[in-house]
Amino acid sequence: CISKMIKELEITEDEAEEFWGYYKENLSIQLEKLQDVEDFTEIRELAHNIKGMSANLRIDIVTNLAKSISDAAKDEDLERVKTLINKIKEINFD
Repeated sequence: CISKMIKELEITEDEAEEFWGYYKENLSIQLEKLQDVEDFTEIRELAHNIKGMSANLRIDIVTNLAKSISDAAKDEDLERVKTLINKIKEINFD
């Protein structure tokens, strides 16, 4: 992920490391919020935030999963939302 950020965003390795640390911390916070929410509007907003920050850093797998969470919330499918959240949590970011 970091090498892709450096190449596509034309940033230094230090900048990429800083962004990466911030991203992982913020993603963890957003996922914890999502885990406890059952309001579909709020789920869509949180998923949108995750999708945006992931897209900005070119983390495609999370971008796509966040879009799927938003779509599941639009369909009011809480079980699918929870499954997709767990898929993101299972990703090894190290």
